[in-house]
Amino acid sequence: MVLACKYDGSVFTNYDEVDGLGNNLVLDIDEDADGNLWFATAGGISKFDGKTFTNYTTAQGLSHNFATSIMFDHNGDLWIATDGGGINKFHGNQQKGFTHYTVNEGMPSNNINVILKTPMKISGSERSKMEFVFLMVIRSSPTQLPKV
Repeated sequence: MVLACKYDGSVFTNYDEVDGLGNNLVLDIDEDADGNLWFATAGGISKFDGKTFTNYTTAQGLSHNFATSIMFDHNGDLWIATDGGGINKFHGNQQKGFTHYTVNEGMPSNNINVILKTPMKISGSERSKMEFVFLMVIRSSPTQLPKV
């Protein structure tokens, strides 16, 4: 089990579902421009403002509750990889909500493991705006893993 914890220089403070974290399994963490911490968990995404958690799940528009990776872009939008719901883009407020990118929009899989930010720019091309690389593991069943 991976929990969220904070270290202030002398003491560790642990946070879990009892404190408001969306799920005790934390897979990724990122910080927004306002200093809020965001957690990708097996139960959605959680925003921590230093005192309280705000949770986002399928009930708030997330395509799948198992969030595997998160990353903020240069516009302040949060990109969320999920294991089963593709990629989600959270526009930072409930009014704009989530945009979903799944196999229906051309993704090769809905099982996304990691989002990585890359400084790669290709001049003179539409790809010059590309900022993220999505890594995917495509599984036909949990027991069929690719040979390495």
